[in-house]
Amino acid sequence: MKPVTTNRRATGLIEAICEHGVGHPVYGSVDWLIKVSGDDTFGIHACDGCCKDNEWQIDTLKASVRRANEIIYQQKETLMRVKTMKEFFDDRPNG
Repeated sequence: MKPVTTNRRATGLIEAICEHGVGHPVYGSVDWLIKVSGDDTFGIHACDGCCKDNEWQIDTLKASVRRANEIIYQQKETLMRVKTMKEFFDDRPNG
């Protein structure tokens, strides 16, 4: 069984959504949030058992890496747009 999709919560937690619609926190994401926040409750979820399988765990880690890369790429695009706008305004003559 493989995750159907991933979701990123406002807290930064990445969840793998199973075919039953349940969000299972991705272990690397949980570990990171515990480390930065000190809150050890990020792994608690309404589990239906899907995330207990080793194949599931490997697939969700792969999916979370892909999602993290997408987020990084989006942030880089945003920073490039800001930089371009700043250069545009810096190059304009005053007055």
